[in-house]
Amino acid sequence: MEVHEYENAYYQVKDDVLTSLPAESEEEVSQA
Repeated sequence: MEVHEYENAYYQVKDDVLTSLPAESEEEVSQA
């Protein structure tokens, strides 16, 4: 599995998690 493909899958999951959180919590997560 190529690294680029792994990153795409990781960011897709991360984006799904962020969109499921309130906007207030989203800022805290993006800073981490």
